[in-house]
Amino acid sequence: MQTDPDYRNNQSRSQRAWLDRNPDYWRTYRSQTDKSSPAPVATVVTTGTPLSGLYWIKFRQDTSAKSDAWIAEITPACTESPGKKDACKERT
Repeated sequence: MQTDPDYRNNQSRSQRAWLDRNPDYWRTYRSQTDKSSPAPVATVVTTGTPLSGLYWIKFRQDTSAKSDAWIAEITPACTESPGKKDACKERT
């Protein structure tokens, strides 16, 4: 459809007609949006546990923000690594 010259011409005329009917749309929109709400801020969570290890990372699209924003959920893959249990013990 977008390669059809009649379709593109119709779309262009429709957009122009809408703009002619609503010349102050963006100015009105910007004046009505709530500017008092703070921008989202990333938080850093620190704990006494080290950051090394195996983790699962799941990405989820944030529906409350921009369409290109994502949230990363990081969870430990396992609490104890089976290979590290005997790492410090002397073997005889």
